[in-house]
Amino acid sequence: MITSINIKERVAEFSGLNMRKVRIPNHVTPTSVILILLLTLILLPRARIGAEQQAMPFPKYHTDPLNGIFFPRIGTPAFVVYHGSLEVYVKKDLISSEPTVCLRSLFTERYEYALEVLATEDVGDGVLKITARIPENIPKGLFNLTVKSGATELTEPNAVYVFGEEYPGNLRVLHITDNHYGVRKKAKLLKNRELFRRLIAVANGLRPDIVLHTGDLIDGIARADEEDPFMSVYRDLVRLRVPCIIVQGNNDNTAIEKGSYFWEKYIGPLYGFVKFGNYSFFLLDADTGRVQPEQISWLREQIESCKDVPVKVLMIHYPYHSEELGYYQKGKGFVSVVPNITNWLEGYNFSLVLMGHWHVDNITRPPKVPALSIVSDAGQYDDVNDYGHYRPMTIWEDGRVEFVDPSPSLATLSVEYLQRYDGSAKGVSIIVSNKMDSEISLVLPAVLSSYS
Repeated sequence: MITSINIKERVAEFSGLNMRKVRIPNHVTPTSVILILLLTLILLPRARIGAEQQAMPFPKYHTDPLNGIFFPRIGTPAFVVYHGSLEVYVKKDLISSEPTVCLRSLFTERYEYALEVLATEDVGDGVLKITARIPENIPKGLFNLTVKSGATELTEPNAVYVFGEEYPGNLRVLHITDNHYGVRKKAKLLKNRELFRRLIAVANGLRPDIVLHTGDLIDGIARADEEDPFMSVYRDLVRLRVPCIIVQGNNDNTAIEKGSYFWEKYIGPLYGFVKFGNYSFFLLDADTGRVQPEQISWLREQIESCKDVPVKVLMIHYPYHSEELGYYQKGKGFVSVVPNITNWLEGYNFSLVLMGHWHVDNITRPPKVPALSIVSDAGQYDDVNDYGHYRPMTIWEDGRVEFVDPSPSLATLSVEYLQRYDGSAKGVSIIVSNKMDSEISLVLPAVLSSYS
């Protein structure tokens, strides 16, 4: 079924079957229209208390992030609950006076929500840590993070997700990988860019709790100054209404091989971890099949610090159970990843490994491997009937994983916006195509330039 919907000066909402059972459906029905009101809230005065110094949740950067915020980022967001704390790491030189922190969204009743700053701390390496409290008056959802200091205003998009009263008992996940997004005038790269935008629309419609991306977000670059793919994909990522954790792939890494750290500038750290509630996610940068010893050492420390977190997920671009990661390159200072990963998975009772790179679906279960290991098919264009893949799954707090296999694609469920929906247009048309056998619930957002 193909449905075309015209929306004038509003935001469209589709509702229907709940996706908690991870079913991929067939029927889309528009049911209601909601309005978004934009208001500006004056920041409130706040109290300050001391804070204990903790290890930073990211390795040292090689270049400054685009917006002056080291953590949380668009590719490594923070997940918080009411009355919980949010730790923000910013470039110290940009903070000239007492900072204030707020969360902003175009998709909530109020545009801006002030946080109470509890403490600030110089943690070294030119980084200032700001600890703030999450109040109850903030709606659930994804927010931009803004830090103000004097005339300076730093904003990282899609950086904070508010769960509400408590962290979820289970996570509804969308696994995406290998988009090979490009801006050069090559037919396949331009097709991949369009598919990526449609995948974002599908992710927004399905509304999982989180998107997990395992690399090759962009296609390999040819020159050290080729920044455009990173800049362009960043602008498209901002359209996501779902938090997204992203790890590098070998094509993303081509910039680093040429001495340019565009990934750190636009997306997040080269490797890292994200922890909330009963869940922890570890991001391993496999480069082009090789890993520096300092990364192994850093990640081992983070895994040890999370040993009591029930659910551990490893995200890596290269399938670790392959020969590509099986060699020790002593002369170049690299280490084999396989023994380290195997030891981590066994020693710390990992629940899941998510990977990409192969552009096929592959499910490997214990005892062949220490933990359930999933490779999902590519989000890029591979064939006329093979493109735009994504895999819905549910991760339970006891470590069980339910997933759709084979991974669905845009060939069977697709959402396409025919106009920009970032506030620059007064109306938007959306084409929803569903060629599957069951119903689905979609929530399709659009920010328009005026409201009736």
